[in-house]
Amino acid sequence: MGCQERRRCQGTRGLIAQMVGLFIPKACCPYLTVNSHNYFILTLCQNSAITFMLTLCQNDFRCGLAAFCDLVLPREEDVSMPKGSLELTQARRDEIINACEKLYQTHSFKEITLKEIASATTFTRTSIYNYFRTKEEIFLALLEREYWQWISSLQSEFQKYQSLTVDQFAIIMARTLQGRSQLLKILSMNHYDMETGSRPENLAQFKVAYGQALKTVRQALDKYFSNMSDSEKQNFIYTFFPFMFGIYPYSFVTEKQRVAMEKANVNYVFMSIYELTYNCVRRLLNAE
Repeated sequence: MGCQERRRCQGTRGLIAQMVGLFIPKACCPYLTVNSHNYFILTLCQNSAITFMLTLCQNDFRCGLAAFCDLVLPREEDVSMPKGSLELTQARRDEIINACEKLYQTHSFKEITLKEIASATTFTRTSIYNYFRTKEEIFLALLEREYWQWISSLQSEFQKYQSLTVDQFAIIMARTLQGRSQLLKILSMNHYDMETGSRPENLAQFKVAYGQALKTVRQALDKYFSNMSDSEKQNFIYTFFPFMFGIYPYSFVTEKQRVAMEKANVNYVFMSIYELTYNCVRRLLNAE
């Protein structure tokens, strides 16, 4: 960066710093830096770090300044909803996720847009960007919630019993997944798109839920099948969880798919989520 560009950068930084002092509470402890790509990084620390990256064009400072104001200043529709509360932030995230979930019941992943999700909430599409950058991040948050709900069901069941037979364990695994068809649908249809279209921090948060699901099943294997070796338990985990990606397509067949299989002389045998899961678990545990 040349001397003239450095002076311009410093001047811009000073103006933004003044705006930070005007519009952001001191309790947030705002911290402003400039990275190697001449992006201004504004971090607001209030319970957790919230970061805005501002791309300020050196040839048109007004564009960058307008972008900053759009992020920091409350919009008219947000005036009645005060910011700063973790509970409020979570409530807004939940509202967005719930809207996405409702649309997913009648629309495909490709058909759903941020505009449609916003129309099903109490705030605008631009306001959604304060919580999610892409629709993939919203779907990833929905999948994360599905994982936590499945984990809760598993833990609740496993806490009831000190010992389980292979058949009883398979029943629990099948019964809890039978109630999570949406988890299986998202896994089979859109998992790759969601992960590649999400920011690293969102993906890491999702992986916490995924990791806990692995841990919950592994703890159950340790509790009920102590005769299994570590290698056998690991093989169960890394066979069963990939298997979950294929459960939904085999359990839910569209009319178009059914007709196509008939024309191709494919003898399709329908099996439910429960049946597929139950049979898989029993086989992985070497049941007769």
